[in-house]
Amino acid sequence: MIELRSSLLSLAGEYTDKFEPYNTIVLEPAPGGGVMVTSTLRGNAAFLGRDAKGIWDEDFKQLLLLPTSELLTPCKGIKTAERRIEIDLQAGVATVYTLRKTTTQKQLAPFLVAPTGTKCVSAALMAGTIRDVFNPDAEQPVRLGRYDAKLVSKAMRMFAEAEEFCVLSAGDTPLGPLRIYCQAIDSMVVIAAADKTGELFEPVPEWIKLAAAQPQAD
Repeated sequence: MIELRSSLLSLAGEYTDKFEPYNTIVLEPAPGGGVMVTSTLRGNAAFLGRDAKGIWDEDFKQLLLLPTSELLTPCKGIKTAERRIEIDLQAGVATVYTLRKTTTQKQLAPFLVAPTGTKCVSAALMAGTIRDVFNPDAEQPVRLGRYDAKLVSKAMRMFAEAEEFCVLSAGDTPLGPLRIYCQAIDSMVVIAAADKTGELFEPVPEWIKLAAAQPQAD
């Protein structure tokens, strides 16, 4: 049995493509414990997620799921409850549990496993890229601004209608505003930090450091 937060599958499904090796959601035991979920969109973007409380079936080294709507729709996260998915590979059944304070709902989530031999982009294959993108040796926490996700999403959707690319830049000081600029229509959205005190964040989560430390797969 594999169990994890279902929204990780839904999010990972947003970063897949139709063709191999980018057409699968990769589930693996996470470095340091839990379950790790990764996906890649033609090398242009990658999703990395971990459920530290996830449970991995030791009989399997890796699971490649196809991002079908039948699987991903019931997996979507909601603010009013926690959703977790249990995948029974022996029985070929997946169940999504919606956990509220007083009630629990469950729904079957049909899934398809990629055929044997399907190529994928696993966390080990991305280890070198992770090391390039992050600084795994960073030690000191940093103070960052938090930005309203809905406002950021609104700006990105709006600019996407005008141009394929936009420019994001943070403020010149910690807790500064986030600037999102679209050259095609010469417009900018400026989003203030959600608070004035900031929150200390580790520069790189420990599980990302462990993922980057894996030997680069061929």
